[in-house]
Amino acid sequence: GGGRGAIRSALSLQMVKDNGAMKRPASALGHNRAVLRANVVKRPASAAVKGNLRAKRGGASNAKAARETVHLIDALPYFFRAYYALPAAIKDPAGRQANGVVGFANFLLKYVADEAPTHMALCWDRSLTSSFRNALYPPYKANRPLPPAELAHQIQRSRALTEALGIACFDDEKYEADDLLATLAEELVSSGQRCTVVSSDKDLCQVVGPSVVLHDYAKGERYDAKGVRSRLGVRPEQVPDFLGLAGDAVDNIPGVKGLGPKTAVALLAKFKDIEAIFSGLKRVEKLPLRGAAGVAARLSEHRDVAFLSKKLATVA
Repeated sequence: GGGRGAIRSALSLQMVKDNGAMKRPASALGHNRAVLRANVVKRPASAAVKGNLRAKRGGASNAKAARETVHLIDALPYFFRAYYALPAAIKDPAGRQANGVVGFANFLLKYVADEAPTHMALCWDRSLTSSFRNALYPPYKANRPLPPAELAHQIQRSRALTEALGIACFDDEKYEADDLLATLAEELVSSGQRCTVVSSDKDLCQVVGPSVVLHDYAKGERYDAKGVRSRLGVRPEQVPDFLGLAGDAVDNIPGVKGLGPKTAVALLAKFKDIEAIFSGLKRVEKLPLRGAAGVAARLSEHRDVAFLSKKLATVA
């Protein structure tokens, strides 16, 4: 399904605007890394945002510590949360429904006030039907209804609002917000930054590492590697394997039929990943699992689905 190199190329065309013109790096990844470090995540620019930051940050040492962390936000879940939390009667001066825009603005300003980020970016899903995963597996996310046109307009206005505050935004036709967030985090960590990825999506547990934490802002929970293990029962790097085995009803990822999360956790406690499991199916039959022989048989029968499901669950 492409990969990080393709995403970097896509991101390079969306670098932060300067005086209304889009910066477009002339060369490939080597130059893009420098652009990412300098421009991808902008300092929030509006007077209101600056005021919040000054109030939140106490001294130079706090500001220095904050500069080391880049906040990367999975935008759409927070937009939907805002949209459904406020009444549709809220209108803008043009008479358009604006509950989602108002709610999202409240979320964004509250996040800045609470967290005092010096650098941040938001990643959006441009389409729910056109990612490379839909090409691999057409039923992917097919269980989700498409947003109405009215809601789509509010998403566009919320993004425009975000950019007006001086915060970088990214999307792509082929890659989902999760893929963009993972690629940005990888690039920023490689340049010496720390990252806080803001999302409630368990798929993004796989990006957690020594310099990356996952922040479920709505619940007030942060996950490091130990937190991911406590939440899902596996290490961050095993999350795609876990979802490949157990599936994910939210994203319509099938997984291995008849094999649930507990069995997936038990298998990944004994094997490094799906590849190791299928290389050692004879060992699976002898594991102290209830119905171990049946588990091995189901794995053998649904091998292709397991590998497809892992691919669907892996951030590109």
